[in-house]
Amino acid sequence: MKKTILIVLCLLLLQSINNLHGQDNSELAKKYFSKYHNNKAITELCLKSLPTLEECKLIFKGHYAIVYYSSLEDWKKKLNEQLTKEDIKFTNGRVEYFTAEDIEHKKGNYPLAMQVLENKLQPGVAFYDIIMLKNKGDKSGVDYKSVVYLNGKWIFFPKPWIPFIPKTPEKK
Repeated sequence: MKKTILIVLCLLLLQSINNLHGQDNSELAKKYFSKYHNNKAITELCLKSLPTLEECKLIFKGHYAIVYYSSLEDWKKKLNEQLTKEDIKFTNGRVEYFTAEDIEHKKGNYPLAMQVLENKLQPGVAFYDIIMLKNKGDKSGVDYKSVVYLNGKWIFFPKPWIPFIPKTPEKK
């Protein structure tokens, strides 16, 4: 019995590691998020998909997980406020993909602000930015930064750099 439990736990751990280590699931993201045709639906999804502290620990190193997790209350308020605003309809979407290693090696294929996370992320983390477009040919749209595919589900890590940007003192 103990041997079976140990095997199951090892298999679950291997699945978690596989989900984290840079595997490009962009097509899976496109398919999943294409079901959402307006910002209210996606905002509701984002609210339901915010990470737990344990999920933050799989993305951020050490105490950085707690720092990020502590910032989520502000995001819950912002997302709830977004639900009260005018609904935007989408006809199409785009997915942008990058990894923690891309940030470490300064590849530049990520939002520039992510650079502040260079030494704060676990290795192999793959991020997806979901850009929803009003019209098929649009170059820009409504961005949902950043989503991680973790343990078979999409977890929303809203703008993960914000808690790590140094605050400037207010002028008196």
